Formats: sequence, C-alpha cells, structure tokens
Amino acid sequence: MKLAMSIGLTILSFISSYIPSQVLAQSSESSSAEAPLRVTVLSYNIHHAEGVDGRLDLDRIAEVIRKSQADLVSLQEVDQRVARSERVDQPQELAKQLGMHVVFGANIDLQGGKYGNAVLSRYPIKSSKNHVLPNVGGGEQRGLLEVNVELPQGIELKFLATHLDHRHDPAQRLASAKFINELVDASEQPLCLVGDLNAVPDSSTIESLRQQWTLPTGQDQPTIPVGKPQRKIDYILHGQASTNVEFNIREVESRVLDEALASDHRPVVSVLEFTRKSQERPNVLFIAIDDLNDWIGCLQGHPQALTPNMDALASRGVLFTNAHCSSPACNPSRAAVFSGRTPHYTGVWSNDSAQLLKQHPDILAIPRAFQKAGYSTLATGKMLHGGGPDNRMLFEQSFSTEQRWSPLNGKTVRYTKEELPSKGSENPRHVVEREGADPIVLPLNRMPSDRAPGKPDGESFDWGPLDVADTEMGDTKITDWAIEQLQQGFEGKPFFLGVGYYRPHIPLWAPSRYFEPFPLDAIQLPPYTQDDLDDLSSAGKQWALEAVTAGSHATVVKHDQWRNAVQAYLACTYYVDHELGRLIAALDSGSLGDNTLIVLWTDHGWHLGEKQHWGKWTGWERSTRVPLMIIPPKSQASQFASAGSRCERVVSLLDLYPTLLDFCNVPGPEELDGQSLVPLLRDPKLDTDRYVLTTFDKGNVALRNERYRYIRYADGSEELYDHAVDALERYNLASQPGSAAVLEDLRNYPCSGLSIRASD
Repeated sequence: MKLAMSIGLTILSFISSYIPSQVLAQSSESSSAEAPLRVTVLSYNIHHAEGVDGRLDLDRIAEVIRKSQADLVSLQEVDQRVARSERVDQPQELAKQLGMHVVFGANIDLQGGKYGNAVLSRYPIKSSKNHVLPNVGGGEQRGLLEVNVELPQGIELKFLATHLDHRHDPAQRLASAKFINELVDASEQPLCLVGDLNAVPDSSTIESLRQQWTLPTGQDQPTIPVGKPQRKIDYILHGQASTNVEFNIREVESRVLDEALASDHRPVVSVLEFTRKSQERPNVLFIAIDDLNDWIGCLQGHPQALTPNMDALASRGVLFTNAHCSSPACNPSRAAVFSGRTPHYTGVWSNDSAQLLKQHPDILAIPRAFQKAGYSTLATGKMLHGGGPDNRMLFEQSFSTEQRWSPLNGKTVRYTKEELPSKGSENPRHVVEREGADPIVLPLNRMPSDRAPGKPDGESFDWGPLDVADTEMGDTKITDWAIEQLQQGFEGKPFFLGVGYYRPHIPLWAPSRYFEPFPLDAIQLPPYTQDDLDDLSSAGKQWALEAVTAGSHATVVKHDQWRNAVQAYLACTYYVDHELGRLIAALDSGSLGDNTLIVLWTDHGWHLGEKQHWGKWTGWERSTRVPLMIIPPKSQASQFASAGSRCERVVSLLDLYPTLLDFCNVPGPEELDGQSLVPLLRDPKLDTDRYVLTTFDKGNVALRNERYRYIRYADGSEELYDHAVDALERYNLASQPGSAAVLEDLRNYPCSGLSIRASD
C-alpha cells in the first residue's frame, strides 16, 4: 500500500509489549482449577528377564522401563528367587534399580521360589491383594494382582495386573475375564487392567472384556515379535464401572515400543489422563465469520439487520460489545488470533505479508496446543487466511470447498482475453456458462473494476442475488460437514472444531431468498456526512479513499449501487446466520452440547460508505470493531455471568487464545499478547482500565480504551475521537486545545513504559 512509509515511531517495541506480563496470569478462580493428571503406564511380559538372545539380564529390563518414563508398570512372568533366574528377587531388584514401590503377586511355586505378576509404581501403594483366577481344565494357575495406587489430586486408582492362560481353548481366559469384570463391577474408582491377556483383538476373551473396559486405540502392532505367527496379546485397558467415579479416565496415546531383545514380548505404553468430572475439559466450537461488522441484531449496528440465530446465541452467553481486532485485514487479524501474538512478532502486517505458517511453520497455534493436550482437532472453511492448506497443517481433520466465489469458482469467474478490456469500462461483461442453467453475466452490479481492471481474475467488489439452492454455496457445504462430525462423535475425546464462514466477504452473492426480507426501496443507508473527511490529514484521507480491499465510494455512488450493496451485505449476513442456526441446532440436539464452549468471532469490521470508504483496512471503529460472543457450556453455566450478559469493557481478539487455554485448562505458549477473558465471563462489569491496540500496516496504529479512539499514522498525523459523545467518529479532536491531556495519556500509553509519540 502507498501509505507504508518509514516508521518515525517507537511503535515496534510498543506493539510487542503493550500488555504487561501480569495481565496474562489466570484469575485466582480459574488458576485454582486442577490440571488434568497424566500417568504413563507400561505393560511388559519380561519372560523372567531372558532375552531373545538367550541371555539372562535384568539390567536390560530395567533400562527399558527407565526409558519409557513409566509411572506405573505391570510385569508378567516375573521370578522371585527362582533357580532358573539365579535366585534373584526380580521384583525387588527392579524396584531398587528404578527407585519405585513394588508389589509381587505369586501364581505358582517354581524351582524353590515363586513366579507371577509384579507392579512397580512411582506413586504410593495404598493396598494390594493377589487373586487366584479360575483354573479350567487343569492348566497352569494364573493370578490377578489388585493394587490400589494413590495418585496425585486425591485419585485412587484400582490397578489390575494379570497374565491369562495361553492354551488354544479359550475357556479359562473367558472365565478369567468374567471374574475380572465381576470384581470391579461395583467399583467407584477409576480402573486400569494391564497385562498379557494371551488373546488377539477380535477374540471372544477381548469381546467379553469390552463389556466393562475401554480398549486402547494405538496398540495395533504385534507384541510377540519372536516366532510365528506374530500377534498382539498385551494390553493396557481402562474403565469406570460406576457413574459415581469422581474422575474420568481416558487414553491420550498408546504405542508398542520397538524393543525386541530383552524379552520375547514387546512392551506396551499408554498415557492415561485423569480429569475431575467437575472440571472436565469442555469441547470447543470455534466459529469465525469473515468481514462481518456490527450489523447484527444484538449489536444494533444496522436497524434492518436480521440475525435471529446470532442473537439467540448471544442470549445464551456473554456478548462483548467493545471488541476489536489486532489488524483490520484477514491475513494479519487471523494470524494474531491463532498465534496469540501481534503483527510485530508474527511479521504478518497485511494481506500482502507472507502468511503465518510460512513465516512460523512450527508455531504452537491454538489447534496445535489443543491437539497436544489430547483434543481431537477439526476444521472447515476459512480459519487462517490460507484456508484449506492451512487447515490441513493445523488440524487433524479438515474439509475444504470453494467459498469465495461459490456457487461459482475461481476459474469460471476469470475474464477471457476477449472480455478483459471491458472489465474497467462502463460496461464490464464476463459470461459464465452453466450446465443445465442460464448463464450468469458478471459483475452483477454492472460496475467497472477499481482495483484490478487489467487483471483477468474475477471482480470481487460485486453483489446481488443468485437463483441457486443453498446447497450450491460453500458456507452451506462446510455446515453440512461440521454437522456430520458432530453427529458421528469423537470416541470420548474432547474436540476442538473450527468452522469458518466466508460470507459476508465480497463478492456479496447469496441465494435469492435471502434478499427477500430486504426490499431495495426500503433499504436504509449507514449514517454519513459529506464533510466527514474535512478534519483529517492527507494521510487519513488517503486511507479513506483508496480502493485497497474493495472498491471506491465514488464508483458506488456514480452507479447508484449504495442501497444495492447494503441490501446484499444484509442478505449475505442473513444467509450465514441461517447456516449458523443449523450448526448450533445440530450441536444442541445431541449430548455434546452440554459440555461445549462456543466462541463466535469475526476477523474485523467492514465499511459500507462510512467515511467514504468501502472494505476494511482503516484505523476507525467501523473497521476494527467486531462481534464477539462466548457461550460457556450448559453444564458450567452457573459458574459464569447470567445468560444474555453484555460486557462493555474494551477487549481484543488477541484475548481468544489465552481465554481458551484458561477456560479449557490447556497448556500453551509461555508468551501471549492478550489476556484471558474468563474473569469478564464471570463478571462482565469488572473494571479493567484497558487499552487495546490495532495496527494497520507498519507505523499506523489505533488505540482504543472505553472512551477514546486514538489514531496515529506513519507520517505522524493524529486523530482523536470521544465515543462518549461521538460514536460515529465524525469529529477529530486531535487539534483541539482541550484534548492535550488526553492525547498525552494516549501517546504515552502507560502499561508498556514506552511511548508511541513521534521520535525527536
């Protein structure tokens, strides 16, 4: 952009540190919440420490356990002073080497000693009992070692270690499975069953255990590597027999270790996570809407806005009425949201900047933090500016479709060589042929291109109804996919689902039926005055008048398209609201809705002729202010402000990342530039005395507190607006003598200890 001049400010340092570190701390209420406890469990049939090379070596077994970093270990085929293993007390010797507690459960007497199962634990062992399993048909006697382990956070885990019968006839294994299920049937503790079950995954024994236990998802490799057939027979299972269990238990990950020397079995490792039910981490439905300003019913940005589903959603949670983006363009705004950092850190200053994942491919963005914490992460539609490719890099699952040009696509909207000369003329004409339907002549608004008259790409500064079904629109397709995911479920894991709607981003096309509630002759234009730019500097006027992200006001007025554009913006917003309603209805219709946090945000505002500007990319309220609503899970609603609360405190989209981490008890980056909104979700009237920064290209800043907006351009010119009396920002007070004290405060924004005044 032409206004990207050299920076005569100390703003670069200011941007990265404008929020003091102490505001990043969680509130006292939320920080007292226990983080989920993770415990690493190892199952290992050590075959009395005889390796596949025939060597007896207990040190090798100890090293395998040590490298696994296991907290709890179930060992099978353990010898206690048996002749064949040189009369070593193997469980005690391993416990000594590893510094762990130990319990041994003997199955049989053998060669002057005993043979059975052992449990090693880094946590205190409260009690233990060795059970004799049913012996059907006179086979080798097997046992079940029951150990009650005292985990942190007051969790008492019932840990069962066993080694089932190996004979071909499954009768004894089935009898043992029945015994185990009956033993824990009334237990009010979280449960873990670990050992060599001598049964493959599709066997009748495993099927019997499924009645009580959850099988692992990541242990598909064989666990017996020596001899044929190779097969999987070693397991770590978990369960909850009673709804009265205070803690939920789930598998975070499971794997079979690549160790095939120290024993003839491969060891199996699982990471189990324990969460107190009262603090169970919620699912997250993260909804982004592109280019939507405050023209929604609950924000009263336009008297004709029709958004019943957004309004209903806001009535269920907290609506932030003074929320602002970090930068008023898609690329930098979304980069800031997903990284939690300002453009100064990310280097994503504008839509022309290299995108976030190009500059920081390994950054711990929001979905990566949630995946690392055990969430299933999914996305569809526009999340980061890169759309589908970025989603595939950030999320475990994703779905992409054409959104920008739907129901058409980027190829069909391109002008031919013969058509291109018309693009910047008074009669632009590009014909899109459609199979089985009438052709479409673009642009629908019949306006010449302001931004790219010489390029064959489609012209996005266009609007109007299209005679198409909803199903032809990209935003409908992403809603369908998201609904399908909600209906399928997530196998007991919490989920983070991002849904990114494209409308009302230009082109403002939508199915005809969404235009019907907005008769053209009744459309109300946004408030404006002819002299609104008179008190601005040349830089301010240039930002207003340049057709950088949309088109020029003069062209709209000349072609009498202002009302048509407002109509189309309202219609596209109404269409997206309809899709949102479908999505929320699907969530609410199932069991997932009770424990799902819903966050709805838009990446920036959008001008429709205010200050003679169209599009985003200015420092004014119309460009920086965004809808933001956060709806706590129904199951936690009593812990937060009453439904339908409104928070008038100034907040930033930078706050979304720390808010999500705080609310969901998820670890994240050490440095984030926003602050958690959880305290405001509890008390929307909490005093914050906060300032929020928006940058629009290097050197251009807007600073907002609850009363004032301060804008400083790269050339040093300034604007000041008093929202107590001038919500439309028509009167620039920067040159008024009475504004000196306010300007001094804003120029020397106090929280950073730095100044954004011009350099001497």
